[in-house]
Amino acid sequence: MKKIMTCTLVFMALGCSSTREMIDVTGVERVQIDQQNYTRPAFYIGEFKAKKAARSIASVVDTSVDESLSNRQLYFLSLYGQYQKLASLVGSDDEINACPSFHNLLIEHPMTKPNTKKLNYSKLDFSVARNESKDISLYPVLALPYSGKVDLYTKLVSENWQNPEVYVEQTLQNLLAKNKQEVAELCDKGVSPGYYVFENIVTYFKTDKKFYGTNDGLAALLKVHTLGNMIVLDNLSHTPYSFNKGINYDSWLLSRSNANWFSQFRDHLNTNRESRISTNYKR
Repeated sequence: MKKIMTCTLVFMALGCSSTREMIDVTGVERVQIDQQNYTRPAFYIGEFKAKKAARSIASVVDTSVDESLSNRQLYFLSLYGQYQKLASLVGSDDEINACPSFHNLLIEHPMTKPNTKKLNYSKLDFSVARNESKDISLYPVLALPYSGKVDLYTKLVSENWQNPEVYVEQTLQNLLAKNKQEVAELCDKGVSPGYYVFENIVTYFKTDKKFYGTNDGLAALLKVHTLGNMIVLDNLSHTPYSFNKGINYDSWLLSRSNANWFSQFRDHLNTNRESRISTNYKR
């Protein structure tokens, strides 16, 4: 466990050893991850300040955590639900057919397949970030890996933003494959590297409160796969994912992590993204 904690603290440290042809956006902080290839999204972080004990819009979701669930079970339920949601959005019917490690858990907490229309990629609007690069932090999808060397934003800029739906679709297929791979690993082995990062974040945030609402704390949380999925799904959903009353496990995951303030960050992204888009249309 000590070795795992050390790895997590390394992840939280600034600095990235890999060399990539990524576009740097001046004035916007980016999560730093030590990785040889660009497989984990280094999200952009704009201006954000959490308020203590503030009521979040996302708090309409039931946050009363089922304490009988272990951290491992909670992480799995959150990730599995996100995988199903993303699969529905990209129009994939590829499912996990067997999950021995969590078979009984899924019987006790059955997942209803999301009834979501497939994304119309051509209607995803990134014009705000295209016109004002400092607003890129409002669009987590743009930080997702397009390939092992560049993110979606870099790819779109290199293509002069022509036919963006082609590159967005490939990027989301990559993300779906990553989610499926981790779900399958959890089903097979019961654990995954992503789960260990979450477990150590839980331990760290429970013992050290100084990262509450800070950019350093936010950067650490955004390295947890399931939390990154949350803001990506918010970005893709017509009705922000954080407002979906039927989804409990993500909110429970935040409560277990002592990171309910992350919901404020999600609300911040959703509200400001809609505001920028509305303003853009009025021009």
